[in-house]
Amino acid sequence: MHLFYRSDDLKALQKQYFVSKLRLHDEQMKLIAAKMEMVKNQGEFYRNMTNVQAQTRKMTENEQ
Repeated sequence: MHLFYRSDDLKALQKQYFVSKLRLHDEQMKLIAAKMEMVKNQGEFYRNMTNVQAQTRKMTENEQ
């Protein structure tokens, strides 16, 4: 491994580092978006289940 790099080499390494950080950030944003979608879907699921329970309760009360 070289201890001294040419200016062009340093620029190339800096560019690779920057691109890698951007890609990582992009992947992190995708992960956050996926988690948000999952939470939204869970909320919809539980809201639907609550509605089903309420409807079932009404139907049961009407039958009695």
